[in-house]
Amino acid sequence: MQQLDERLKGQYASLSPQEQRVADLFSNHFDDLISYNRPSWRS
Repeated sequence: MQQLDERLKGQYASLSPQEQRVADLFSNHFDDLISYNRPSWRS
C-alpha cells in the first residue's frame, strides 16, 4: 500500500486547485496533523 504522501505526489497534477491546497497542507504539516489527532488518553 502506498503512503499518503506518495499518493498525493502521484495525483497532484490531476487535483483541482482547492484539492492541491489541501494536499499541500497535508504535505507541509503531516507530523503536526498526526499528533493533533491522537486521542489524549493514549499519550
